[in-house]
Amino acid sequence: MSGTRVAVLACLALLGVSSHAPAQTEWLGGTGDWFEPSNWTAGVPSQTNPAAVNTGSARFDTPATAGEFIGLTVGGRSSTRGVDITEGQVLGEADLTVTGLADIGIAGGTGQGTVRTGEGRLILRGGDLVNEPYQDPFFPDQVAGVRIGTASGTGTDTVFTGLGLVRMTGGSVRSAGFVEVGRAGGTGTRGERHAMGELQLVGGDLIGAGGVTIGTASGTGSTDGFANGRASIVGGDLIVEPLIDPFNEDAFSSLSVGSAGGTGQFDGSAVGVLYIDRGDVAANSVRVGVAGGISNSTSRAEGRMMVRYGDVRMQEMTVGTLGSNGVSASGLVELAAGAIQGESLVIGEFGELVLELGGALPAPAPSSLTVADVAFGKVRVDEVQIAGGLTARFAAGFRPEAGQHFDLIVADQLTGAFSVEVLGLDPFWRDRLTVVRTPTLLRLQFAVPEPASAGTVAMAFAALSLRSRSRR
Repeated sequence: MSGTRVAVLACLALLGVSSHAPAQTEWLGGTGDWFEPSNWTAGVPSQTNPAAVNTGSARFDTPATAGEFIGLTVGGRSSTRGVDITEGQVLGEADLTVTGLADIGIAGGTGQGTVRTGEGRLILRGGDLVNEPYQDPFFPDQVAGVRIGTASGTGTDTVFTGLGLVRMTGGSVRSAGFVEVGRAGGTGTRGERHAMGELQLVGGDLIGAGGVTIGTASGTGSTDGFANGRASIVGGDLIVEPLIDPFNEDAFSSLSVGSAGGTGQFDGSAVGVLYIDRGDVAANSVRVGVAGGISNSTSRAEGRMMVRYGDVRMQEMTVGTLGSNGVSASGLVELAAGAIQGESLVIGEFGELVLELGGALPAPAPSSLTVADVAFGKVRVDEVQIAGGLTARFAAGFRPEAGQHFDLIVADQLTGAFSVEVLGLDPFWRDRLTVVRTPTLLRLQFAVPEPASAGTVAMAFAALSLRSRSRR
C-alpha cells in the first residue's frame, strides 16, 4: 500500500467516514419505530441513506434492515466547526446488521475552537450486532469496524468527547473488522480527546477481525488523549480472528487492554479493563498495560484482564511493559480455573500475574473445562519470562490435601528473577508449603505430615488412659 493511500484512509478513519459514504438519514428525535419513514430526515436507512441517531430513541423488534444500509452513527457527529452536543439511543430486540462502520458515541471533526460531545447507547435484547464489510468502489479495501466511545479528529484548540455504551443480552457482537472500546486519538494542535466506552455482553460472544482494543490512547501532534475502555462478557468468548492484509498477505490478530502511545507531542493516558466469566479468549497477540511511543510523545497505560473459568489462547502475550517515552505502565492478568496457552508470555517489570487456586466448578460449567481443569489457574506456554510479580491466591475456605501439588507454570523455558506471593492459606498449611522452581516448572507442593514416633504414641495413650480413670 502506498504512503499516500495509507494517509488518505487514515484521515478518513479519523473523521469517522468512508471514502465514498452516502449522505445520512437522521433520526428526528423522540421515541419511535425504526421502520417508520416519517421518523427520519430522508426515510428509513438504506444503501443510499446511512443511519444517524443523534437524539431520541429508535426502537425495533424485527431485524433492522438486515444489512441494507451503510454505516450507523448513534450519538455522534464529525463536522468542521462549532459547539455541539449530541445524544442518541437505539433499542432493539432483534438483529442489527450494519455494513461499514458502526459508531456508538463518537466525537470528531476539524476547524479551530471546535467543541463537540457525542454520547450514544445501543441496547439489544436477544439480537446480534452484525458488522459486515463495505466494499469501497474505488479502492480494494473492505471497510468494517465497531467503535464504542471514540474521540478523534484534527484542528486547532479542539475538544472532542466520545461516550459510548453497548449493552446486549442473549446476543453477540460479530464484526468483520476491528472493535474499539474507548479510544482517544487523532491529531492537531493544542487539542484534547476524551473517550469512554463500555461493552456489556451477557450470553453472547465478542468476535472481531484483526484487532480488538479496550482502552487505547494513540495519536499525533500536540494533543492530549484520555481513554477509558471497559468490556464485560459473561457466558461468552472473545475471539479475534486473523485479518489478511490484501497487499502483503500478512495475517494479524491482536487484543489490547490498556495501551497508550503516539508520535509528535501527543500525551496519552489509557485505562482498559476486560472481564470474562465462563468464556475463552483467543488472539494471536495480547497486550495488557503497555505504554510507549516515539518522538516527543508521552504515554501512561493501565490494563487489567480477568478471566474466570476459561482459557486464554495466544501466540505471544505481554503484560506491564514500559517502552520509549512511556511515563508509567501497569498490567494485571487474573486467571481462575483455566489456562494461559501459547508460545510466549512476558510479565514485565510493571506487570503482575495472579493465579487462583482451589476454585469450585461453576454451574453450568463451560464445555472446555474438565474436573481436572477447574482446580486452579495455570500457565502452559513454551517460553515464560517474568520480571514483575506472581501471586497464587487460594479460594476462600480451600483446604489442600497432604501431599497435594499445583503445577502453576509448565514451560519449555522459565526465566526471570521473581518471587511468588501465596495468599489465602491458614498458618498450618502455609508452614507446610514449598515453592519448587526449575528451568521448566513452577510448583506449589504441600508436605505430608510426618508420622508420630512410638514414644509420642505411647504418651498419647497414657494421657487418654489417665483421663478415663479420672472420670470414674
